[in-house]
Amino acid sequence: MIPSFLTSATAMKVSANPNIAPLALGIGTGTIVGSLVGGYIDDSDEAAKIGGAIGGAVGGASTGGLAFGPLGALGVGAVGAYIGYECGDDIYNVSKMVFSRG
Repeated sequence: MIPSFLTSATAMKVSANPNIAPLALGIGTGTIVGSLVGGYIDDSDEAAKIGGAIGGAVGGASTGGLAFGPLGALGVGAVGAYIGYECGDDIYNVSKMVFSRG
C-alpha cells in the first residue's frame, strides 16, 4: 500500500504551492549543475557527490532565503546539501552514460 503522501495528486498539491516550487527548482538545478561540474573536474563519484552538495546548498539557500528569509536559507540550504550529496553520483553516472565521450 502506497502512503497517501506519495500519491501524484498530493505531489501536485505540494508542487503547486508558490513557496515550494521555487525551492524544488533551486535545489534541483543546483544539484544537477554541481554534480556535473564536480564529476567532470575529477571524474569520480565522490567529487560528483561533493559538487552536488555544494550546488544543492547554494541553490537551496538562494531560493530559501528569498522565500523564507535568513533562517529559511539555512534550513533549505541544508536540505539541498543533503539531497545533492545523496544524488550527485547518480546524476553524474547517468550523464556519463548518456553523453559518453568515447
